[in-house]
Amino acid sequence: MMHLMAAASAVVQAGALGVLVEHVGIAHTPQKWLDFASEGVDGILRAFVVTVDGAGSGAYSCGMHNFGMKEVSAPAEIPNCANVVGIITRHLLVKGASIARGQTIAIGGKADRYQFWDVRSAVAPDGAVFDHQIGTWKLLRAEAIH
Repeated sequence: MMHLMAAASAVVQAGALGVLVEHVGIAHTPQKWLDFASEGVDGILRAFVVTVDGAGSGAYSCGMHNFGMKEVSAPAEIPNCANVVGIITRHLLVKGASIARGQTIAIGGKADRYQFWDVRSAVAPDGAVFDHQIGTWKLLRAEAIH
């Protein structure tokens, strides 16, 4: 991805109006793109991955598939679910963390337990379905899975 960042930066420096990340639906101004390009892997994450907060219906990432990785989704019952999705995507892409199906994590002051489940597609909070061959890590309350 560093090569892609450099190539798009060259186009921006030559006068492009911005950079559109097509499969994510976001566009970046020339200066914002150059800022991302100077930030290394963190900048790549911010340039190519967004977290969508569906208010009362949960949050999900869009763009991890650009790296051959699963998206991440979290239910609205998780406090600050959009932040949780953002933290998980950062750990996966920037830190090189891995997730195993059924892996349990604790989230929140009450230490509620959630498990990661590998699903084919994730339903976005607005009802649109994002279906790609890579899949999604979906967080589900551990007690609800048994």
